[in-house]
Amino acid sequence: MQVVETRFRAPACTLWEGAAMPQNLTEEISECLRHADLCNLMAKTARNPSAIQDYLEMEQRWLQLARSYEFTGRLSTLANRAQGRRGDGR
Repeated sequence: MQVVETRFRAPACTLWEGAAMPQNLTEEISECLRHADLCNLMAKTARNPSAIQDYLEMEQRWLQLARSYEFTGRLSTLANRAQGRRGDGR
């Protein structure tokens, strides 16, 4: 079994169209990436092929969650900008 080195990386504060992602989301993304790194390390040190596969699958789930948090931040930013352009307070 081969350990995959590919990673999704989010900078400390992801920028999208000039607006910073809320700090709590960047913290959540960072936490997910830390968990993914730990799973990758565990996969590298595991001896059982089944355990290696489990750790790699967990790593991918953590990375997907990080992507989800980033998407949520971007969507929120877009919604806030759209609401601001309307200017009607709704």
